[in-house]
Amino acid sequence: MKWVKIFNSLNEAKERMANKTPIKITVGNKVLCGVRINDNLHVSTNKCPHSGAALNEGRVNHLNEIICPLHSYRFNLLDGREANSQCADLEIFPVRIKEDGVYLAL
Repeated sequence: MKWVKIFNSLNEAKERMANKTPIKITVGNKVLCGVRINDNLHVSTNKCPHSGAALNEGRVNHLNEIICPLHSYRFNLLDGREANSQCADLEIFPVRIKEDGVYLAL
């Protein structure tokens, strides 16, 4: 597992990521989906395991699940599980917030 810096600080991440609004994050050749929930950052693959839809075009609900914009499948941002076990789980990447930046494990 390789740790890659994606933001210089938590404050920078908060400035670039609106709360509970998915964004596309590109790291090398990987296209990922990032979500900030208060001071917690979550990163997953950007493709829905069911349909391949871009999850950064989806939304986050009150249960802190990311919802696919195509068929409304819901994925837990902590473990990637689909709420109704209708498809494969979403791949989730570990995130570390340190004094010198925010890091993502690839």
